[in-house]
Amino acid sequence: MNRLLLKVWQALPDGEVRQAEIAQLLNLSQRQTKRWLERWDEEKWLTYRPGTGRGRKTRITWLKNIEEVFVETLIPKFSDKPLQNIVGYLDWEWSESARKRLEKQFSKRLGYQTVSDHRFIFPIKYPFLTFHPLEAIDLNSVHICENLYKRLFTVNEEGKVRGELVHYWEISNQKIRIFLKNHVKFHDGSTLNSTVVRDCLTLFFNHPHYQGMTSQVISVRAPHSLVVEIELNAPCSYMLHLLSITQASIYKVKNRNLLGTGPFYVDFSEENLTRIRAHEEYYRERPYLDAIDFIKVNSDSELIYRTNTSENLYKAQKITSESGFGVLVFNLFRDSTIQRKEVRDYIHYLIRKEIHTILAIVKNSTDNNRGFLVNDSTPYTVKKPLILPDSQPLILATSRFTQKLTEQVKEVLEGGGLKVELLLMEHEKYVSAKTSELEADLFISREHFSLDQNLSFYLYFKAGYSQISDLMEKNEVVTEILSAYAEIPVENWLPLHLEIEREVISNSWLVPLYFNQRKISYPSELMGISAINYGYADYSKLWIKPEY
Repeated sequence: MNRLLLKVWQALPDGEVRQAEIAQLLNLSQRQTKRWLERWDEEKWLTYRPGTGRGRKTRITWLKNIEEVFVETLIPKFSDKPLQNIVGYLDWEWSESARKRLEKQFSKRLGYQTVSDHRFIFPIKYPFLTFHPLEAIDLNSVHICENLYKRLFTVNEEGKVRGELVHYWEISNQKIRIFLKNHVKFHDGSTLNSTVVRDCLTLFFNHPHYQGMTSQVISVRAPHSLVVEIELNAPCSYMLHLLSITQASIYKVKNRNLLGTGPFYVDFSEENLTRIRAHEEYYRERPYLDAIDFIKVNSDSELIYRTNTSENLYKAQKITSESGFGVLVFNLFRDSTIQRKEVRDYIHYLIRKEIHTILAIVKNSTDNNRGFLVNDSTPYTVKKPLILPDSQPLILATSRFTQKLTEQVKEVLEGGGLKVELLLMEHEKYVSAKTSELEADLFISREHFSLDQNLSFYLYFKAGYSQISDLMEKNEVVTEILSAYAEIPVENWLPLHLEIEREVISNSWLVPLYFNQRKISYPSELMGISAINYGYADYSKLWIKPEY
């Protein structure tokens, strides 16, 4: 099987064609193209008659239905070959009907498998960029770290702090004293102690992403093997909440490998497959599943998980949770017409006016004419500008994972008379770039709030990893509001959130685009599904109801 052959089959019918066109289609030289055509002729896929003389065209006659032959060859492979070795075939240039056939075969391998162990196979569309919790800023990396590590505290949907690796704590304006649970084991069997926690917290508090929010911390001490003390020079209302985020997870380094105390550890990871295994000495109940495979899939189709007790791929339970939002960001670091409020207001108006066409690109989305908090933000309207402002061409940045949405935004802006150029960036660079680092006037920021939306809002505008935090430092009103958060109890933050929203929306620094929901289909016999941070299921609780 050859992808180049399938590409030619899809593009060219029987008949004459300039060989240079085939070379351009395959992104090959004409000499390389000639060799491939001669080879395919010898293998009886087609007949190839090269054009002789100037201006003569090459003639191709197909002897077989290439796609049909390839599909029939592939289907058995999807049943017995390792998924990581065959998943790449889904990216080939198939017709829609052929793609659906292959995806159906692929879906049969997703979900619960009984091999030598109890395993579940999940498809993922985006790669794990890191397994280090302190560096995890993209959603997929946070997701995997949630399974590998545990934090000192957790926060539930009501905003209540609970101990995770901690069984008791004392807090005052000058000190937080933390008492660790006893007999918590790392993945190598060693025991959690205060020295490891102290070292993790010290790195966390001094990391560029978080040091702007932890200036109250003077020192971290370990006076006892199960006691950690954090000394403060001023009260900090959100400190325990901050220690509940994934990036504040506790870990240790051994032989350059990171070890956690979570329910799973990384067995191995390669380009298309990451496997995590159950932590046998997990301090809570050991996971029912022995292993979880995350398979990298580029397909846009919905892939439904199944179990070995059900052949019905469509008898599934769909779990829905609020997932996040998207906003259009104006880069006020740019020396361009984006500095002019009338230009930003006009773009703002066009986006709100044509939001229905933009939302058609985003699955499971709803119009966001409010702000950043799905249940609390206040709706607003945008007045139609009196005239179209003069504007130089605008640069709109994107990565391939936001490209379709960005192209739709570009079309809306151009429909309003603006000139827009796309800047396509590598995904890893795009998600980690600060606003000031982008050579673009506009970009789309996608944010996913955790269960603790109060803290998530604050982190989005303040944390060093946020794409927009450096932009917010340019806004004196926002900066002043953010400085008040540490002095106000977390449960009373909503008025501060709404003040920030009014400032950035009314001045067209940010334009809300959509709210998004995460919808994941699980087989009906899969039990123990409960949503945790970012709408994912807690994999350590999953189990299969047996038939009897």
